[in-house]
Amino acid sequence: MAHTSHPVTAPDGTVTVVQRKGRVMRVLVTGGAGFIGANFVLRTLAQRPDVEITVLDKLTYAANPATLESVADRIDLVVGDVADA
Repeated sequence: MAHTSHPVTAPDGTVTVVQRKGRVMRVLVTGGAGFIGANFVLRTLAQRPDVEITVLDKLTYAANPATLESVADRIDLVVGDVADA
């Protein structure tokens, strides 16, 4: 099994290293090409490089897939509507 570790900073500024055994965390972000979703994806990958992210987005007027270009090789982008699932 894979072992991963990452630092976690508490509100009081203390830093703790958290170790995770086993499977990699996988995250599905709906609306991940929109403003809030894209910022969540970028921040999550910056803080937790071990996370696998799939973005599901309909790519309507509010989406801007260009915001995810810097992490395109680290995410899976699925164009679709969550209502179709």
